[in-house]
Amino acid sequence: MRKTIIYVIALFLLALACSESTEPTMTENSIEGAVNLDELSWASTSDILVYLVEFEGGGMARVDSVHPEYDGRYEFSGFDFGVYGIEAETVPGATMHYYGFRDGDYDGVFEQTDALYFSSFAHIDCFNVPMYEYGYVPDTIEFESEPNDDAGNAQDFGIMHLVHISGGYLESGGFEYPDNYTGDRDLYKFECIWDGYLEIVLSWTGGADLDLFLWDRYGIDIIEQVNISGDYSPISIFGRSVYRHDEYIVGVMSADDPATYDLSIRIR
Repeated sequence: MRKTIIYVIALFLLALACSESTEPTMTENSIEGAVNLDELSWASTSDILVYLVEFEGGGMARVDSVHPEYDGRYEFSGFDFGVYGIEAETVPGATMHYYGFRDGDYDGVFEQTDALYFSSFAHIDCFNVPMYEYGYVPDTIEFESEPNDDAGNAQDFGIMHLVHISGGYLESGGFEYPDNYTGDRDLYKFECIWDGYLEIVLSWTGGADLDLFLWDRYGIDIIEQVNISGDYSPISIFGRSVYRHDEYIVGVMSADDPATYDLSIRIR
């Protein structure tokens, strides 16, 4: 009788161990990022939901959600191995409706190619979500505003992740050796919304020789400069690491002739 009881208990423990081993094991995986709240000046963080999305079997499902913190940051942690992405939207009933996602391949579509693959323990940060309104980026288009000729009156975009200056104009150009620009100068100041990579693209038409500068927040130290002799367009500063609350000044100048230009500043 005693042996029978021991045998039954052993079978029960074995069955319990087998059943537990088939259950998913929670990991310490985590994703941390930020939503650009500056695009939603009318909204509070309670008006926004950020979703953890799992891609599986050709489909996708929202498996968790959080409201961002007061500064736009959010975090998901403790989820299992798999394929995950991040999307966000304003809650039902909020006006206006906004929707955004971490578009990893920058093709304007949220799909599995934008996801992260967790096949081992991983802690991912800087998973940032611009909030698009049906494909339109609210903080994109700006226009040059004079005077913006030196660091003290640089046109200030404040906290941003993406700005496109359309139809900027340098009224005059000129250059004296070794580094003195004698014509119009257009300077733009901004603060980084999050940790990421800075991308600046300057394009223009015509034969002017435009040059692109990146200074520190005071316009004193040159961090990077792109000087192309001739009318080569576009020119860019690409892939520089930047951090939340960093401030910079971008400068556009002409070595010779007046010119109309477009300038994009993006933090990916």
